[in-house]
Amino acid sequence: MTSLGMYNIVVKSVVFNKNKVLLLKRTDYQKMSAFEWDLPGGRLEPGEDPNIAIHRETLEETGIKINLLYPFDCHYFFSKDENVDKVSIAFLSEYSSGELKKSHEHELVDWFDIQNLPENLTVWVKNLVKKAINLKK
Repeated sequence: MTSLGMYNIVVKSVVFNKNKVLLLKRTDYQKMSAFEWDLPGGRLEPGEDPNIAIHRETLEETGIKINLLYPFDCHYFFSKDENVDKVSIAFLSEYSSGELKKSHEHELVDWFDIQNLPENLTVWVKNLVKKAINLKK
């Protein structure tokens, strides 16, 4: 735990569009998980509600709006790169509107069939997607 006992809170969303899931391939903008596939999301701003943050982060990173269904996972981890404790809240959501675009943090943004996901997913992202697929059934 950090010396002040504080945590960064991160939100992530597994976004479905019919039988496809949205994934973002990271650049080397951040060392952690560079060039691996990720989910839309990021850190909360001070005083920000997680439900608002996931809408903001998804729009900033992908250009789309989502219908938020519900949170389905909470995960603690220690970021060695940033030397900070983090708690991540994962949401299940569905595509609402907008055209896909990528941010400076990602080199690719695309929809993937749930039966044909890319190989280089982190274990954590792979587990979240699998869990979300099972919940969606």
